[in-house]
Amino acid sequence: MRFKLSLEDYLSAQRFHAKRSTWSRFTFFVARWVYPTVGLSLIAIAFLIWRHHPLSANNGGTIGALLGGGVALACWRLFMRRGFKKSYRRTRYWEGDVEVLFNESGIFSKISGLTKGEFSWQATKSWREDKDQVLIYLAPALFIVIPKRAISEPQLNDLRELLRRKVVPVVS
Repeated sequence: MRFKLSLEDYLSAQRFHAKRSTWSRFTFFVARWVYPTVGLSLIAIAFLIWRHHPLSANNGGTIGALLGGGVALACWRLFMRRGFKKSYRRTRYWEGDVEVLFNESGIFSKISGLTKGEFSWQATKSWREDKDQVLIYLAPALFIVIPKRAISEPQLNDLRELLRRKVVPVVS
């Protein structure tokens, strides 16, 4: 199969990877929803303090701290996305296609003629699938992304069957 890994594919895979366990789901929820909510609350509190007690020597630092912390927390999702985009650019030093081949002996990948990779099935730790992609884990945070848009339904069914037969779940 041959595909171009887009930024949206990468971000979708990172979001899916971030939800792999109860703890990672919790931290994902906190970073995505709780931090921004707390940040907006801090901004509102700073505004209320300023409205009822205009800036003075006593509350200027408090308002500044509330606003600074509130803006940082409210923008946390943007910071996360920026970090993922930076990571995508850093790891995507080519513009071409990714080619991945699966067979009985392992996984073979070629990236735009620049690099080749070969992984035996014993090196494959696990795999996960959602509506957009299949992630094949080589280590806890190292995975191959296969966007479902890049493969047909029969190919996807063959890949699932091969992964079920070849990837032995790691017991921890």
